[in-house]
Amino acid sequence: MRHMHTLIAARSPKLVRSYTSMVCMARRQAKSLHTPTHLNYVRSITVRTAEHSAFPQCNHGEEDVAKAAERVRKSIEMPPGLHESQVQNFRHLVQNAGHVSQGVSTTLLSCFGSCLYNVHPKQRTNLLQETWHMLRQNTVFEVGHYNTLLKVYVENGHNFTPTDIITEMQAHHIIPNMDTYENLMEHYCNHGDVQAATTVMNIMKECGFPIKEKVYSFLITGFFKSGDTESARDVLEQLRQASLTPSVQSYTALMCGYAQQGDMAAVKQLLSETPDRMINSRSVMKAVVTMVMAGHSQHVDEMIKMQEAVTDDGANGLMYVSQLVAHGFDDDAYKLFHSLYKQQGDPNYGRCLLQMFVQLERPLDSVMQLMERLKADNMTVDDISDVASTAIRMGKTDYAVAAIEMMKSLNLPVRTHYFWPAFCQYRDKGDKQGVITTAEKMVKLCDTRSDQLQTYLTYIYPALKKLGEPRDWLLTLPVNAGFRAEDVNFVNMVWILDTEGPEAAWDYAKDKKVHGNIKIFRRIASKIDHVRNLDSSWEYLFKVILHGFQGANLEKVTSHVLQEIINANPGREILGKILGFVTENNMLSSHEEQSKLVAMLQNAPASVTEKLVESRGLSRHLTLNQEEECSPEQGHNVSFPVLQRRGHQYATQTRDVHAALQSLDRIEVMYPERSDYHGLVLAVAHLLIQEGQQDEALVRLGNYSDKWRHQLLKTRTGTMRADCSKLVKTISSASYGARLVESLVYFGYLDTAHPVLNTYMEALLNSKYLHEVTEGVMYTASKYSWIPKLNDVILWLITTGETQALQTVVDTATGLLGQQEAIVRLIEGFLRCGQHQKVSKLLKDSGAYLENHRMRELVHKLVKGLRITELEGLVEAAQGVEDLDRRILMSELIRCYGNLHDEDAALSVWERCQEEGVPLEPASLHILSNYLQAVDIPVPFPVPPVPSKQVHRFEDVADEYLFHCIVHKQWENITESLKSLTPDMFFKLVDKIPGGERAVQATQRIAFHLGEVGNIDTLRAIDDSRAIRKAAVENVKRALFCAYIHRERHDELVWHLKQRRDMLASYLSSHGLSLLKEKSQYHYGEVVSMIHRQAMSSQLKPAGILWVHYFITSSPEADQLLQMYRGLNADLPLGFVFSHIRFTNEVELIPSLVNTFRSKHKLLLKAYDHCLSYHYSNRDLDAMMTAGRQLQEAGIRSSQLTRKYVRYVDYHCRKNNIASPFDRDATKSISPNNSTNADDLSSESDRDADVQ
Repeated sequence: MRHMHTLIAARSPKLVRSYTSMVCMARRQAKSLHTPTHLNYVRSITVRTAEHSAFPQCNHGEEDVAKAAERVRKSIEMPPGLHESQVQNFRHLVQNAGHVSQGVSTTLLSCFGSCLYNVHPKQRTNLLQETWHMLRQNTVFEVGHYNTLLKVYVENGHNFTPTDIITEMQAHHIIPNMDTYENLMEHYCNHGDVQAATTVMNIMKECGFPIKEKVYSFLITGFFKSGDTESARDVLEQLRQASLTPSVQSYTALMCGYAQQGDMAAVKQLLSETPDRMINSRSVMKAVVTMVMAGHSQHVDEMIKMQEAVTDDGANGLMYVSQLVAHGFDDDAYKLFHSLYKQQGDPNYGRCLLQMFVQLERPLDSVMQLMERLKADNMTVDDISDVASTAIRMGKTDYAVAAIEMMKSLNLPVRTHYFWPAFCQYRDKGDKQGVITTAEKMVKLCDTRSDQLQTYLTYIYPALKKLGEPRDWLLTLPVNAGFRAEDVNFVNMVWILDTEGPEAAWDYAKDKKVHGNIKIFRRIASKIDHVRNLDSSWEYLFKVILHGFQGANLEKVTSHVLQEIINANPGREILGKILGFVTENNMLSSHEEQSKLVAMLQNAPASVTEKLVESRGLSRHLTLNQEEECSPEQGHNVSFPVLQRRGHQYATQTRDVHAALQSLDRIEVMYPERSDYHGLVLAVAHLLIQEGQQDEALVRLGNYSDKWRHQLLKTRTGTMRADCSKLVKTISSASYGARLVESLVYFGYLDTAHPVLNTYMEALLNSKYLHEVTEGVMYTASKYSWIPKLNDVILWLITTGETQALQTVVDTATGLLGQQEAIVRLIEGFLRCGQHQKVSKLLKDSGAYLENHRMRELVHKLVKGLRITELEGLVEAAQGVEDLDRRILMSELIRCYGNLHDEDAALSVWERCQEEGVPLEPASLHILSNYLQAVDIPVPFPVPPVPSKQVHRFEDVADEYLFHCIVHKQWENITESLKSLTPDMFFKLVDKIPGGERAVQATQRIAFHLGEVGNIDTLRAIDDSRAIRKAAVENVKRALFCAYIHRERHDELVWHLKQRRDMLASYLSSHGLSLLKEKSQYHYGEVVSMIHRQAMSSQLKPAGILWVHYFITSSPEADQLLQMYRGLNADLPLGFVFSHIRFTNEVELIPSLVNTFRSKHKLLLKAYDHCLSYHYSNRDLDAMMTAGRQLQEAGIRSSQLTRKYVRYVDYHCRKNNIASPFDRDATKSISPNNSTNADDLSSESDRDADVQ
């Protein structure tokens, strides 16, 4: 306390100076837009009402506040800093939380310093003082709070009275620490009060605080401010005498002092005498600002040349540009900014300077002159629309509206939605006159009248209502603006329908002439509470629809509202009344809309479909007898969907051939124009074949295809191929199967026989007749030059001992595939049957003809499937075969043991190589050493260096570096390069990556990171080019989805998705949906609505991705989605869930996922398969065994799991002499009854040999 009294007594006269600088760092460099410039505003300005609402007043836990504080700290440390909205949100969060920790409160106070780049220093100081008084209510201030207060005061150049703060600290019994004194010293020195600063320094020495180098830097500034140049120079010597080394801060203070005096000679001398790296570009730019503000602008050009000559890490110079702009030195600011542009080279770098002008609300004429100057120097492609967009984001509504008016004077198109954010901001400010005036300007400047009426409905009416204006006055605004009475009546009717209900809307509109607008009504229909919560007012709702629309528009609106009603899950009675009203008033008469209604009812929630029986389309969940009772056939009154569904039920459930054929005949007679019943034709053919009427089945198939062959070629789908395969699976002989396959191809159901030939051969193998199998092999080989299921055929013939037939098949395969491939297939078959002696004999007889790369392919296949027993057998069988490279076998055996995480066995292979004298390649030794080091086993051999070829694929060094970072996954080093990556360069990079799979993976990774940096133009070009591999197409689309979000072009994203509705699932991912929900709730809701609309029309794949998004965010809507769409279980992409688990390590999601599908056999198996994959990648054998036991307890056989993981567990169980948790069928060899997984199953004999 004594030192505080000393400081108060030694206080020099108060210095009144203006604030020193305004730190206004521009946001990150704008990305290039290869689009018409007037569209920039459209893509960035459209902000919905929900996004402009006030910060929600809710309680937040300590954990939420702590996480928010951590995010703010990271933003403070990284350029450009914090945005005003980010700080305001954090301030509200702290205010609502009440009591917070010292760390959180000091973080909030530090937000109002120079890091708040887009706010004037004086305004920052006012916000700081308001926040200080707010925190005082619930926070006990400590010395850290006062230190932060002093630091922010100094950064803002606030001329405070230190004695007042010291007195306040003394009153609260708070003792200053070293940071307190350092902040006071910096304040005194910035104002030239060296005497007071020296007093503070002496106090620090008395207290025992170390005098750091930065304290001497403060003194240098203080001496220069007071005009004592000699003393400032002597400080460096004092610093050295104190055993300290001058740093960048010391030399920067000296340079700024000379610059303030305009002494260029001293500046040059200092620059030449200063050691390397003691003056950087930040030092020179700070000196430039000091020189300009001291009135020495004549030296700016020379100083900028010095700045360009200094090479360092490239400090962010925009903060110094913003200081010059804030003080009105526009010309000097432009010179400094232009020098920074030379270093950056971004064609849109000028947008940063433009934002500084908008922040200060410079006259629009000056802004236009700036843009012309920037365009002349190729620093921007922006126009006045970007000024309006920037002003809106900064909350400068009047300025934005004035910019929009200037757009009109420059003959740029002005759209209605440009004004939407302005209405929202005026509403939040409580500016009623601003809303009215902007509405008048909108009508005057825009040409599209229907969009203006929609704006009244969506923005103007809600804003003025919130500000207290009466309804009757609101409804007169469009009429006064010159709109037609019938159009205004419709908008007003819809507004009342939305806010007051159907009955009030009908009372308003029943006596008025109304002209409906389907676009406006559809936009509001999904929000009408009375549609989702039906009561007695439903009749008024449909009266309103009937009154407002006519013809086709009436049917479309009715269909849309019915869809919302069915989604709301009403009761049977009220739904029946609604459908009766619709039918009675002929509101849904067209065939197309009736078909849509049937589709909606079929995919409605279960509680609706189980109760509903309607004459046009009955529930698919009713039995055939119930349907016939509820809807008896009345001649031509039976609809096409009913006939089609009944035919399917006759063919698949009751198996009534006569009734199924009768339904098919009636469709052909009653609906000759319909062709979409090929599924029924295939189902009837399937029934006929099972009943022994094969010829009749072929006749029926031929009749349909002769009539609709051209249409079939257009509508072929994966479902049709699956139905054809199901049909072929029922054959009883090879000859008839051949006729059926040929018929399906000839009739036009399939463009190639390959999709069903595998099923054809599988059916022959299941028949167990040797003659049928061999006949099928000969037929496919001669007809299609292909032998389907060749591995299964060879294995079956070896197992049954049919040597002659095996020889025939091998000879046939040799003629088709060549001797090399046939021998490899035969070797694999013998290995799977455990007949290693035959493998050895075959290798010795044909070793001279068997190329090493063929053996390598076989060995890679065994390693990939962890088929260790077969690989060990191959190694033994190949011993003594001189023409085979044994290094390949031993190296791959080491790799297989490594994949099995059995390092001891891998090491024993190396020892065996030493005994046999087999030299392993350096790469193999590296792999083995990595395996051993991973489990801390000493490496018993010297690891030779692996020579790497330095291949330069690009002439440009920057392109070569970019390629290197992509291959080695060093994405953090090329973020800026990816932002400007062009489509041509993208394809060049991908083409240079060797290997098909590696190229696909590289494409996927590059696309993901392009999406994260928001490179929309390149991603769109890639997506449209169709020049990338099929496996990476969806990754590009998902990355494009994320890129739109990162660039905040949400409207354009939704428009893009609507244009590609048929590919919606390809663009969606759980990550993208979470990102969109965080950025824009409104647009997230639109995308979710699109997903539901597709699900209602039986396109469930997008809904599956939505379920993943709900599941990983623990949303209860995940279960609701499964209940809503019964067929969704088949389209759940569980791989997305486990990708999220791998990325975030949220292991707790695994038991939740398993419990969700406990009663669903197929999905449970799928979930366990992904679970095993995850545990395998983590070497968690115990978890894999636990999963196997859980499958056993659930009574589920594990034969459909991925064999690789099952083999891994079985291997370690056999090694440790414990029982495997997986059932025996999961690992035994293929048999005639189980030939589906022939390429991936290990043999029964191998297991027996291992047990012995």
